[in-house]
Amino acid sequence: MNQVMKLRNNPMVFEKHILSKSTFMYGSQCLKRLYLHKKFPKLKDDLSAQQQSIFSTGTNVGELAQQLFPSGVDCTPESYYDFRPSINKTKELIASKHPAIYEAAFQFEQVLVALDILVLKEDGWHAYEVKSTNSTKDPHVKDAALQYWVITNSGLKLQSMNVMHFNPEYIRQGELDVQSLFTWDDITEQVKGLQPFIEEQVKIEKNCLTETEIPEVEIGGHCSDPYGCDFAGHCWKHVPNYSVFNLTRAGSKGWDLYNKGILEIKDIPTDYPLSDSQQLQVECERSGQTFIDQEGIGSFLQDLVYPLYFLDFETIMPAIPLYDQSKTYQMIVFQYSLHIQEKPGAPVKHLEFLAQSDDSQPRTAMIDRLILDIGTAGSILVYNQSFEASRLNEIARDFPKYQAPVSHMVDRMIDLAVPFQRKYYYTADMRGSYSIKKVLPALVPELAYNDLEIQEGGTASLTFLQMVQGQFKGDEEKTRKALLEYCKLDTLAMVRILEELRRQA
Repeated sequence: MNQVMKLRNNPMVFEKHILSKSTFMYGSQCLKRLYLHKKFPKLKDDLSAQQQSIFSTGTNVGELAQQLFPSGVDCTPESYYDFRPSINKTKELIASKHPAIYEAAFQFEQVLVALDILVLKEDGWHAYEVKSTNSTKDPHVKDAALQYWVITNSGLKLQSMNVMHFNPEYIRQGELDVQSLFTWDDITEQVKGLQPFIEEQVKIEKNCLTETEIPEVEIGGHCSDPYGCDFAGHCWKHVPNYSVFNLTRAGSKGWDLYNKGILEIKDIPTDYPLSDSQQLQVECERSGQTFIDQEGIGSFLQDLVYPLYFLDFETIMPAIPLYDQSKTYQMIVFQYSLHIQEKPGAPVKHLEFLAQSDDSQPRTAMIDRLILDIGTAGSILVYNQSFEASRLNEIARDFPKYQAPVSHMVDRMIDLAVPFQRKYYYTADMRGSYSIKKVLPALVPELAYNDLEIQEGGTASLTFLQMVQGQFKGDEEKTRKALLEYCKLDTLAMVRILEELRRQA
């Protein structure tokens, strides 16, 4: 009863909150991010469709996890500008010993938190924070520690603090088994150990928000650790789009050069220690010339066996398994493009596959078609071999009857990225990258993705996933054609890139 009375009578609960869990985490990462978020929100970068999808996934996963503790009451506020009803409702449910509370809201010293699931068991109250990941991460422990600080200081004793996440070993078979999909880690002792840090950090962040000037925080590794900052466009505006951070495998050298006041690659001192690959990048940037290692290219070309099959996959990576024999965040191939060339200089033939959005098993439909299309002899050219090879090997693992043909396909693979990764062919236009999106305009400028409705893989993946989940709101027939055109250009690009390599060799 004493705990209930503390919650009911705490006067701090009705003051407008200054910090929430998300803003506290912003401040823990960077005080400047916190300040800009609160005072200058218009400086934020635009939210991409992929980022919005990630946020939506988190919401959906949280609602799914509630099924583990049925008969709960949801305290989500009607307006996120007024949490008072949510806080009061939480107190009432705790007082009545309701067995489960969703989005339980608490406030202490103007810090607001909303806990995903609060559960009453025989020994008392247990807290569960749901994360759409396959394991508990360090940031999860920190934000759970803040929740523990607010909840316990509000007067409610917690028997445990837990992070619930996906079970990475769960394989879907038939209907989704929510009990097996989730698991959780008891992090009570860890969050207790962080309480002094939380208390001090809350003071620091509150003080920061009373300042009249934006905190002076230089850019650094914290800009993307643990998460990308939504004010990067503002804070990094003095850094060119192509800078010392784009040095091949820059690592700490990028920051070392930046701290020396060097931003442009062409301005790197001649005596600065660089690897051979980095030195080549710098020299080509200064001279504007193209470097060609004819011997290296020739050696690569000697390994090709005709007919050639230029192959590219597109995948979706649903957080919650959609298909039998799949796990959380497993990449599922839904599309491929295939260009075939029988001999050097011969015209190419194009074949393609795009799964139906209502297909119960797109991977088997895809592999059955690919086995027919790709023949049994000749080199299979892919760009970044580990991606296509991994997807095929996963199909063989999940559907053993395909092991023999898949193994044969993988053995035939040759990675077209190798000549550019090893800089057998390098031009300043590639900007230190061997991505096909950089290599293609450098070698074959007349081919471009800019005119396509879908221009990169992330959009293709998100679009098809929306179709599968029944969330796509556009013209599906027209968009399927756009998906096919995008994937087709990926393999046509490989055909043209190989032609250029042959010319130079």
